[in-house]
Amino acid sequence: MIVLPVMWSTNPSSEEFDTYIREREERIETEDSSPIFFGNSPRFEDETFGKIVPHERKDYKVFSIYTYRYPYGKLTRYIGVGKRFISIK
Repeated sequence: MIVLPVMWSTNPSSEEFDTYIREREERIETEDSSPIFFGNSPRFEDETFGKIVPHERKDYKVFSIYTYRYPYGKLTRYIGVGKRFISIK
């Protein structure tokens, strides 16, 4: 009986998903950037800083399913549970 309230309280919010996607994109951008930019690709800060990530959330109380379409068109789904996000297909 204790498991359900714990899972409910650790169901990540939409804001947490926004933060997760922004940090993930920034990490990938840094890893893939050309050495000429010393690990930082040139970009305008307003492109990602503070931007709300457009996504769809289906809340099932103890977990959530997030659907996110990357700017280049790829569609991915994540399950949010235990304050973590796991990519699902």
